[in-house]
Amino acid sequence: MKIAFYVSGNALRLKKIFSVWEDNPNCFPEALNAINLVVSDNHNPELKEICNTFFVPYYELIERKNFSNNLLKFLTDYEIDYLFLFAGRILRGEILNKYHYKIINFHPSLLPSYKGLKAIDKALKQNDLVTGNTAHFITENVDEGPYIMKSLQSLRPFKNYDYYMNDMVPMFFQIFYWLNQKRLFVKNNRVEIENATYEFGRFIPNLEIDLKPFEFLSAK
Repeated sequence: MKIAFYVSGNALRLKKIFSVWEDNPNCFPEALNAINLVVSDNHNPELKEICNTFFVPYYELIERKNFSNNLLKFLTDYEIDYLFLFAGRILRGEILNKYHYKIINFHPSLLPSYKGLKAIDKALKQNDLVTGNTAHFITENVDEGPYIMKSLQSLRPFKNYDYYMNDMVPMFFQIFYWLNQKRLFVKNNRVEIENATYEFGRFIPNLEIDLKPFEFLSAK
């Protein structure tokens, strides 16, 4: 299986994904070997250097015109199976058809609450008690694709943005392994994961991977 990332801004979540291997070189080898492409819509020398260290092709696609079509060309050229998003631009057009239920977005709220940008700020403005993250397949309607996984966290007291969004890192690894094990399917616009458990906890479905490699995130 070949995967790619499309990232925006400083791409901190992807940098932290790579940090897992910096601290634990032998951890999750299948996931590292599967990364065949990183595309950023921002100039990011640090991320470029990280990708070079891990021998991952890195490109910057800054021009907004025909962005989705240009990204699709990269995915096609590199024969990518799944695209993971930590990004801000909305994808439109043929890429959604070619990669139907193949593009996974990570959103910092418990969807369907607080769609769009600044989701954590919206939750704080509403004096909400909880927040979290949602991993979902993207569709033509923004932040409305089938949910794959969620994490749940308390907003009282508020900590910092990274504290809440760091859960996206183990979520990525868990979803990767469900895909790699061919256990994740979409039926009638609903995600089904074979033999997953849905007991109430911080992550639903529950994590099957070890959280130990992610302990460094609690300090960041």
